[in-house]
Amino acid sequence: MDPRDTAYEAEVAAWADAIPPGFAWPASITGLPAGRYFGNGDWSRYTTAAGIYHCMLVYAAWDAYFVDNDAPASKEYGARADATMPEQPDPRLVMRDDGTVRDQELASESGICNGFVGDLRI
Repeated sequence: MDPRDTAYEAEVAAWADAIPPGFAWPASITGLPAGRYFGNGDWSRYTTAAGIYHCMLVYAAWDAYFVDNDAPASKEYGARADATMPEQPDPRLVMRDDGTVRDQELASESGICNGFVGDLRI
């Protein structure tokens, strides 16, 4: 087994926060589509348990905002996504200071997540 997968499995096993309904942890780090190129800088933090959790929240905010038209849920998930944003070269915060969703940033962050971790919905 790849040592990265062993470390990842330990992180997931110790994860205390509940994941959004309808989402699941990927089976392994080595199985993620993280090989895509997104410009300069270190984007590897997306391929940790914390980064994957962030992406689950981004996708949940996306679903609530664009699919379900559920403003309270989109704001809740968006705020949680911003609070868990991995440190990386070009952060895409999805919430404005006034508590509204930045729809273009949410779409962009969702695309970045998809490039690194794929679709986490079950």
